[in-house]
Formats: sequence, structure tokens, C-alpha cells
Amino acid sequence: MTILKTLPSFLLLATFIPAQSWQPGPESSARVVTSLTELMRANYIFLDKAELCAERLRAKLAAGEYDRVKTRQDLARMLTEDLQAVTRDLHLRVRPRQRDQSQALPAEVLQRQRRERDRQGNYGFLKTEIMPGNLGYLDLRGFSSGPAASRAAESAMGMLANCDAFILDLRMNGGGSPEMVQFLCSYLFAERVLINSLYYRARDEQRDYWTRDDISGRKLSDVPVFVLTSKRTFSAAEECTYNLKTRRRAVIIGENTGGGAHPGGSFDLDEWFTAFIATGRAINPVTRINWEGTGIAPDVAVPADRALKRAIPLARAAAEAYRSELPSWQEDAQSALDAGLESAQRTFESGDPEAAQAILRRNLEFARAHGALDRDGFELRGAEYMELGELEMAMGILGFGVASHDQSVELRLAYAESLEQAGEDEQAVKEYERILDISPENEEAAAALRSR
Repeated sequence: MTILKTLPSFLLLATFIPAQSWQPGPESSARVVTSLTELMRANYIFLDKAELCAERLRAKLAAGEYDRVKTRQDLARMLTEDLQAVTRDLHLRVRPRQRDQSQALPAEVLQRQRRERDRQGNYGFLKTEIMPGNLGYLDLRGFSSGPAASRAAESAMGMLANCDAFILDLRMNGGGSPEMVQFLCSYLFAERVLINSLYYRARDEQRDYWTRDDISGRKLSDVPVFVLTSKRTFSAAEECTYNLKTRRRAVIIGENTGGGAHPGGSFDLDEWFTAFIATGRAINPVTRINWEGTGIAPDVAVPADRALKRAIPLARAAAEAYRSELPSWQEDAQSALDAGLESAQRTFESGDPEAAQAILRRNLEFARAHGALDRDGFELRGAEYMELGELEMAMGILGFGVASHDQSVELRLAYAESLEQAGEDEQAVKEYERILDISPENEEAAAALRSR
């Protein structure tokens, strides 16, 4: 769950004159330790441990232990070991800052380079495959964030939409964005579920992460899930694993994970050193604790290099059992939806719109909960009723779909069109304005508003 942030360098560099090259000794050691202890007190998730770290570092500084190092790498290693000896927090780490040509590049250039590296790595989605037995397999190497990463996730999960069991390989995943964990987990639960919370001491703030309703494509909410782990599975990858394990949503196969549950960011100590400081802690809604320092124990313990081989027969057996129940379950859910929609339509025609709306909502809620109606399904059903001129049905279905998938531009466009056809111009304008809030470049919504 790494949340990167870097303090402006000038705030920390103003108290000293930059040297042309780093020189070991009391002055440089004191500068780094002073900056590090102040940043720990201000930002580290546990103030008492930050104070203990400060005491340890000051004592070693006074004893001259840091002055004996010969290289920046040695000093960074010693400081890291001392921080982790007190906190047992593997996120805490001091590193030498890079001082090659790239360090001097403008921030926008560096950002563009990072975006390009992410793009070439497909935002962590290294491999998506349908294996024999209709097993979906995803090798995910990191949890990236942003619209492009979400599109990569949608593409990967779209390919796996019809699998009968899902293997999520996190053995080489060192973490990343909690937002992408939230996004991916949203495909694996039928109902809205609180999967994790992050608390930050410095601003006394807690953020709750619920599964999202606005993902595209079919959910795998009833498909058996298997997660592969290793000692290298860390941070956000562990959060994903823990979210699924505590909700009994997946079988974990492999090794005990690394044990890093504290989100944080990078802070410049001076022109020569930077530190990653954990500024928050994870709070699982089921256990009320997290995996910091302990990692997550697998359900099936095997060496990491054998985890996939061990998972395949278990996943095939689960897929076979899933298929044996799927046809009748799907038919029942779809049949119930069709019958419910017919009942709502007849009630509209009888002149009782309030009762019709209640019937429609009840059946749409049932269909969504049982996987018979996803985002695309709402749009398709709404379009069918619009073509038939059944605008009350179309508005009811599309309006419910918009409420369930708040960020879907396509659904909102269809809903706005149904409102226009029904003469609900004021509400249609609000929908077009909401579309532009979500997607400022949307020409269809902009044109609709200009025409008024």
C-alpha cells in the first residue's frame, strides 16, 4: 500500500550549503539524523516508536558510530537497520538519493518517464490467460493507479469474465496503490463490502475502502478464487491477499508473505538521502488488525515456485463444481428478472406508477445481487425499452443502473437520452453536467448542453 509523496527539497535544504560531493563525518551524519528524527516524529504512524527511534539514532550519533562509515550506502544501511530494529517495520528505509543526470531533469519530464515505464509494463498486468479447464490466470506484478491502469485492469478482467475459477498470482508483486486493490477486489464481491481502512496519525484521518459499484464488465463474484503468494508478496499485494482471506473469498497458496501493512511515502532528508516513512496503518474490518511484521500465512503452504502447480488441480476441481451448479442458477436468475420486468411493465400500463417502480426496483436489486445484471446489462435492457417506447421502464432501469455505476459515462448518456425523450429536460441537463464532471472531454454531453 505504498502512497508516494515527496516533500519539496528546498524546505529541507535551506539549512545547509550543498556540497559538490558527499563527505562522511560528524556534520553530514548529524544533518541526516536530525532531519530523519524530525520527520519521523511528525509523520510516522506510531509516535511512541518514533521517539524510541530518535533516542536510538541520537545515542549512536553521539557515540560517533555513524561517522565511521565510508559510503552513503553504508550510512543508509545502518540507519535502516536501526529504524527497523526499533519498529520491526519493513517499510521504513533510508536510501541514497540518485544524483545522476536524470535527477536534474524537470519534474514533468521525470513524471512522463514514470508514466511511460508504467505503460510499457502494462501497469503491472503482466499476463492474462485462460488455462485448460477454463481457469482464469492473472500474473499481476504491481498495483498501479490512474485511469490508464484502470483500463488495463478492465481489459484483463474482461478477458477472464467467463472463467470457472480464478488464479491471481501475486508472488512477484511488491505492492502499490490501495485504489487498485479496491478496484480489483470489486470484481470479486457481489455486494458492496468494506475491505480495508487506512488510518493516518499526522492528520488524524481514516479512509475506508469499499468495493466499487462502477466497474465495467461481468463480476467474478461467485467464481472460486485462488491467490498465489511468496515471501516477496508485500504491502498492497498483501492487502489484497488479506482482504480476500479474511472474507473467506479465496484460498491462499504458497509462502508466508513479507509483512508490510503500513502505507507511507518518500521524504527527502537532504540532497544526499531520502527515507520511506510509514505514515498510516491498515485496519481490516473483520480482524480489526493487520499483517504488519507477521505477514499472511497461506492456507496451503508450498514453496513459491511450486504454488501454481499446486493450485491448478485445486482450481480445476473447484471449476468443475462451479459448472455443475451454474446453468440452473443462471437460468433461474435471468428468468426471475424477465418475469419481474414484465410485472413492472404491466403495472405501469395499469396506471399505478408508484407500485410499478417498487416492483421494478425490487427485481433490479435482486438481479444485480445475483449477477444477472451488470453495467452493460443495464444499458442493454434500458435501450430495449427505449426502442419499444416504454420510457418509464427505460428510465427506471437506466436510473437504477446509474445509481449502481456512478462513474459510467455510457450509462449516464443513455439515461439522459431517456429523460429527454420523456420530456424531463431539467433532469437531463443535470445528467449531462454530471457526465462532464466525470469526463470533461465528452463531446456528446457538451453538444447536448450547447444545444439548449
